[in-house]
Amino acid sequence: MGALFPHDHELEAARFRFKGQNIVFHFKTFYRMLYHMMREEEYGSMDGDDDKWGFEIFYYLRETQARGRDNHIWWRLQKQIKNNSYYRRRLNIDIKTLNIKDIEVMQHGIKYQTQQGEIEVEVTAILELDWKKQWRDHWFLKNIEEWYWRGMGRHDFERHRIRLYREAHRFQHKMKMFLQLGVQGEGHDGKAWYPVRGGADEELPVQ
Repeated sequence: MGALFPHDHELEAARFRFKGQNIVFHFKTFYRMLYHMMREEEYGSMDGDDDKWGFEIFYYLRETQARGRDNHIWWRLQKQIKNNSYYRRRLNIDIKTLNIKDIEVMQHGIKYQTQQGEIEVEVTAILELDWKKQWRDHWFLKNIEEWYWRGMGRHDFERHRIRLYREAHRFQHKMKMFLQLGVQGEGHDGKAWYPVRGGADEELPVQ
């Protein structure tokens, strides 16, 4: 950030990456869990399209008999802050799986089809300033932006940055819980909205 105010208008609030090898998990259920988590947090596609999977900008699948399946998936999401047109939160989520193979597991005496392999997730949280360009392109506001950052601007920025930072790490915690600890998450209705690691996909309510 510059001496008085940020000039690049896009500031990284958090970045994390985690990897698991030989993880047993149901890939489709994990994918849906992420989707519902983003929707519950009111994240959507960058262009505002309400299409169900509009925030997925890249999907790659390679499958071989010897290695199994590899997936590369990129999500680009944004969240507009209520009653605030200056800040916008963005998430870049990159998912990579390697050597994913179908296996069978026993859970509560029931046999399920699931997967095992390597997964890596990287999340970058970005706080975007003046994302509508209402200040920088306005004949009057562009001249007082520096004055704004001398006063309440820095306080507002730090408040939004901390909220985004905590939000991103909450996502990280939920993903790690799903993949590594197998703890069930609770939806607003009190029912599990994603099953334990390795659970069957049909246990997840289809929206």
